[in-house]
Amino acid sequence: MLYLDPFFNQFNQNSIHLDPEEFDSFNHQADRIAISFYNHYYDSYSNTITKLLDKCNHLYVYISEPTSDDVTFYEFLKRNDHEKITFFSDAVLNFELTKSKYHPVICWFVDHTNYYADSIWGKNLLAQLTYNFDKPNKFDCLLGRSRPHRDLVSSFYLDSPFKEQIIYSYYGNDLKSGIWDHDFDPALKGHELTCERFKFNGEEIRISAMIPVDIYNTSYYSIVAETTAHNEYSQFTEKVAKPIVALRPFVAFCGQHYLKNLKGLGFRTFGDVIDETYDAVADAGQRFKLAWDQVEHLCQKDPQQILEKLLPTLEYNKNHFLSTDWVKPAKDIGQEKSPPK
Repeated sequence: MLYLDPFFNQFNQNSIHLDPEEFDSFNHQADRIAISFYNHYYDSYSNTITKLLDKCNHLYVYISEPTSDDVTFYEFLKRNDHEKITFFSDAVLNFELTKSKYHPVICWFVDHTNYYADSIWGKNLLAQLTYNFDKPNKFDCLLGRSRPHRDLVSSFYLDSPFKEQIIYSYYGNDLKSGIWDHDFDPALKGHELTCERFKFNGEEIRISAMIPVDIYNTSYYSIVAETTAHNEYSQFTEKVAKPIVALRPFVAFCGQHYLKNLKGLGFRTFGDVIDETYDAVADAGQRFKLAWDQVEHLCQKDPQQILEKLLPTLEYNKNHFLSTDWVKPAKDIGQEKSPPK
């Protein structure tokens, strides 16, 4: 019997739902157990995993939003590398586990829903985007909450001779300034830019998942500064999903091999028009400086020539994003007749 928590239970309705608070008190034996954790409380998660391993033949563990505090996602996986565990997460690893199995399950918007493929509000936002060549700005640089690697991006922006061509925001630790102020609908005014859900016209919606239509309609390219910038793995979120579905080229200020891992997920990048060798550089300061050089390079180019050259790549990426079942590995575990050996 397979015991599931809410994430996996979405994909296997014939299984028993085990609430997170029941994990530690679960005293039955099961063939397979599947659990999911949100964010980065890795010491607590490790304790739960240790207890559950004695109660099943195989344990499936999904980690949503694998950000890091004192214990990194890398250290957590290494600590729990066990032949009876299969891990899933919103990341592609730059290292191998010796005993556990690992599958990327990219929930771009925290939820498993691909909003721009499946929701009315997402499709409505896409329909409002304009594609013309008289926009007043070249880039958006929407950095969000404070992170050390975003501080570095901000410093490059502030020192750049091209900053007048860049739409910039960085509210750092001032959460009150991080509110929705775009024109999609007046009902959204004042909502914080978080990943929390609320009802909008009968649909579940996350502000963080929403394309900033007015910003995209007045600029051509995006700067992507992900939630994490670790070299051990690449985390993929709405920060890159939004430019992909909006047909926007982007420069990535993320961990080493972010673009390589994005291509491993089936996407194409923009080496035809910019130098993307920055992606392979291990040192973050050097990598980000080389990436910023590409931002300034694009600021000096004719956007019509750039976008017309990249259009096949941009359309391919959008179609790939909308048509792929990104959570298929999690669905597949419900179809297994016996756990992996």
